[in-house]
Amino acid sequence: MKRIFSILALLFISLTACKKDRVSKDTAVKDADPIVQEPVFTYGNLSGSIYPAGAAEKITLTSDSDPNVAAVVQLDPITGNFSKWELKPGTYHLIVLPKSSYALTTTDYSIQITEGETTAVGTIIAEEKSPEPDKTYSFSYKLNGSRESYGDRSTYNGTDLKITGRRSEGTYQKLGYATFETTLSVTGVTEPGDYDAKMTYVTTKGTIGYRTWGSAAEGGSAKVTVTTIDPVNKKISGSFTATLVPIAGTSGTLNVTEGTFNINY
Repeated sequence: MKRIFSILALLFISLTACKKDRVSKDTAVKDADPIVQEPVFTYGNLSGSIYPAGAAEKITLTSDSDPNVAAVVQLDPITGNFSKWELKPGTYHLIVLPKSSYALTTTDYSIQITEGETTAVGTIIAEEKSPEPDKTYSFSYKLNGSRESYGDRSTYNGTDLKITGRRSEGTYQKLGYATFETTLSVTGVTEPGDYDAKMTYVTTKGTIGYRTWGSAAEGGSAKVTVTTIDPVNKKISGSFTATLVPIAGTSGTLNVTEGTFNINY
């Protein structure tokens, strides 16, 4: 009887120990931090080129999913080839900044990057800008025998020519300050030749106000001879004469002789 009791007691102790060990292990599992699985990306690549090779100042790439992140795309200045590797799949914007002497139809290209593939943009063509023509202003004439020369603002649209010259004397808002403005207008100018024109001459001196002469009033006249029209370099040149009669605030006739213009438009 005692032997049976001893066996039962030993069995009870063993079961209790196993239960405590299992509870301890379960508690340890519950208390442990969960395992966070990091997302796994399969990357894609980008390649392309720009022509001419030296047309781009910089190329950058931004992601639609995070516009604040911008990456500089490696650009070969000799070949014009560019590439960017190991990009997360998604939609990107390829931003091309051209150099000042080049222009692009668009500078923002939408690019789709696919995992495991290289997206070929192709060749981006840049146009070289035409150089600005040298601005050589020449607009002068003799007014009653005295030479007057001006810087000019000129327009010519293929038929109508307008030249406006302005100059001043003295210090603005000071005693003796004066302004002078001459406008020469010709219509129907399509080729070199002789044309009737209109010319005005306006001055202001101190508190006297405006004094105006012109060719359009009775007794006035203006003639222009266009000698060259250069549409490539946007230059037009010629000569002119005029008789300007008083229109407002003045008297006396002004004779314009030896007038010449050689201007950009």
